[in-house]
Amino acid sequence: MLHVITATLGNLDHTKELLRALGKAAEKVPMRVIVVDNGSADDTVPYLTSWGTAIQLFCFEHNTGVATAWNTGIRFAMANNADAILVCGNDTAPLPGTVERLYAAIQSGIPFITGTECAYDMLGDQPIVGDGTWPLLAAPAYSFFMFNPAIIPQIAAF
Repeated sequence: MLHVITATLGNLDHTKELLRALGKAAEKVPMRVIVVDNGSADDTVPYLTSWGTAIQLFCFEHNTGVATAWNTGIRFAMANNADAILVCGNDTAPLPGTVERLYAAIQSGIPFITGTECAYDMLGDQPIVGDGTWPLLAAPAYSFFMFNPAIIPQIAAF
C-alpha cells in the first residue's frame, strides 16, 4: 500500500485541495494518508481530526520543521509495511494520473522518483501551465518524491 506523507502548518485551504486530489487517486491506488501537523493555529487540526481513521494524524505543539515532520511520517509508513512512500507538500495537489503513474513506476522496480507537477498555483497570483511551471518564472510549482522504503537502509539512518 502507498503511504502519502505531508506536513502542515496552517494553510487549511491548500491541505483540503491536496486531500481532494489524493481522494481521486485513491480510487485507483490503495493508499494511506499521513499528515503531520507542525502546530497549526488555524482550523487545520480540527478539520483533519474530523476525517477520523481516513487520515493518520500526528500533531506537534510547535513547528519542528518539515524534515522532522516527514521523518515522523516515514517512520510510521515503514512500521506499517508501506510498499511505496510519497512525500509532498500540503500546498499543492497532484494532477490527475500523477500518483497512479508514480506508484506504477515504483511497483515496476524503480526505487526512487522525484519531480514536479501541479494542479494549481500555491501563491494564487500566476496561472499554471500543464507542465507545472509558472509561465513567467519557469519554476516548478509542485515537488514530490516517491520511493520504495527498502532503499532506506542504503541511504539513511532510521
